[in-house]
Amino acid sequence: MKSIHQIFADYFDDDLKEIAFAVSQKLEEGHVCLDLKSYNNTANRKWDATQLLKQEMVTDNPDEELQPFVLVNGKFYLQRYYLYESRIVEKLKRWLNAEENTALKESINTERDFLKALFPPQNTNDDFELKINWQMVAVLNAAVNRFTIITGGPGTGKTTTVAKFLALRFHRKNDLRVALAAPTGKAAARLNESLAGAKKHLSIALQAFFETIKAQTIHRLLGVKYGTPYFRYNADNPLPYDVVVVDESSMIDVALMAKLFDAVGDETQLLLLGDKNQLASVEAGSVFGDLCKIQPKANAMKDSDRDFYNRFLPADTTIPQEYVVADNKNNLLGHIVELKRSYRFNDNEGIGKFSRLVIDGVLDKSHLINDFQDCANETQCVQTALYDTPLVDDYLADFREYAEEKDIAEALRKLNKIKLLCAVREGEYGVYAYNRMVERYLRKHNLLGEPALFYHNQPVMITANDYSKQLFNGDIGLVRWDETRQVLMAYFFGQDGEVISFRPEFLSAWETVFAMTIHKSQGSEFDKVVVVLPNDTQQQILTRELLYTAVTRAKQKVLVLTTEEVLLRTVKRKVDRVSGIEEQMNEKAEEDTK
Repeated sequence: MKSIHQIFADYFDDDLKEIAFAVSQKLEEGHVCLDLKSYNNTANRKWDATQLLKQEMVTDNPDEELQPFVLVNGKFYLQRYYLYESRIVEKLKRWLNAEENTALKESINTERDFLKALFPPQNTNDDFELKINWQMVAVLNAAVNRFTIITGGPGTGKTTTVAKFLALRFHRKNDLRVALAAPTGKAAARLNESLAGAKKHLSIALQAFFETIKAQTIHRLLGVKYGTPYFRYNADNPLPYDVVVVDESSMIDVALMAKLFDAVGDETQLLLLGDKNQLASVEAGSVFGDLCKIQPKANAMKDSDRDFYNRFLPADTTIPQEYVVADNKNNLLGHIVELKRSYRFNDNEGIGKFSRLVIDGVLDKSHLINDFQDCANETQCVQTALYDTPLVDDYLADFREYAEEKDIAEALRKLNKIKLLCAVREGEYGVYAYNRMVERYLRKHNLLGEPALFYHNQPVMITANDYSKQLFNGDIGLVRWDETRQVLMAYFFGQDGEVISFRPEFLSAWETVFAMTIHKSQGSEFDKVVVVLPNDTQQQILTRELLYTAVTRAKQKVLVLTTEEVLLRTVKRKVDRVSGIEEQMNEKAEEDTK
């Protein structure tokens, strides 16, 4: 089969091969298209739309002319990726135009007592923005809109907010049909765990309702047609639900997002949850982040929305006028709620402070010297140290807990006590090197079996969904010697929390996982995390989003192994994937106002 580079070489004349190759390179880097203006600013050659549109295989009118390449709004696409974006935008336009939220707002007024019970008075904070109950705002927003995005950092209560939204919807419609999904099996399992915790404070009837809904992967929800890129549920056969909730949406690439949008019917509510600051998908596209960027500022809204929310908020924490934005071109205005208050981290110390400084791009040398060196007296802290620091030994000792634990279920739980997160796989600072480091440490203490493909006390991670075994990408298990059967067995937590086991030889796609890539860690949480950044300031993979994602996987302590130069350069480098969603959304808004 020809590579995309060979295809370009065969069909483009010599003058345009350069830009064709640039498009393919951008796709490999995660961009959906090539920004012509940006490319012209950095390349030796300059191209304009007139030159490109002279080519037989390029069009600026994809709705009427089918060509392999599309050039619109100064963005050069492979046709397929332009169509993915367009399908997302068209579906959003259809949902937003069909909303009848004025009547819904009036009907929600009858639920004041129920909402008051869902949202008891909360402890206030000196920061006024944190006093505003953005969780209640998000529930009200989702209750009256077809499409809602709820974003926020770790511990801001995204899942709790969804649980309360579903409680309100079930209260109003007791035959409510709900689907919960996430990009990976691990993320789906985390969503189930979070909802199980959130429902404890609800009524018996609501708890029984939550028992009937379980999160699954997006692929499983849509119904994979094996051997094809198609799904059972699509635009012609929409999902049979009233509400679809998708967690960890920042991990969804543009192709899967388009297929998800296709499968959600016009009468179904869609809620996307995620952290807009986290890493985007491994594949091309960052749809969730792109949609969040369309909002002119956090929690921007229409005046009518502000009035609606303030009916329910306490008088001393109503939303001020400064959040109102008059922008008729922004179709998504009032459909994105950012949760501000973290119930896990304190923004002024430890992990909370470090992650905020990183994602804002303002972490500097003074912070490293004054704030992030000592974990002795903190329960949630960050340390930075050089690669050969003896502090690593303190963290390596935590791996002994799972290995020394006799009970399988408890050992599986203790696997989440600590994890090494690497930016890269290869080299001195990669996953493979740090896997070997932990193996040597545990073998020195006689806690691992002899080296082999599989061995006693080996932690393994599934790297591709295996529906026959109900094992999903990201699931972490443990290989142990079974004295009774005299064989090695691989143990995992099943979908219902019970321990399931298989002969490890029958696992189809897996890897040893003392260490894992930061990308693979998305959707997971660990008590302690060691983050390893390669000693190379030119590594383009080192971005503030990568570091933010790694650090916020930890609940208690983080050790960042790096140099000052690498760390500060990482914080200055920002992911900026190119797409045309904002332009397409603005185009659609202008069409609607004509």
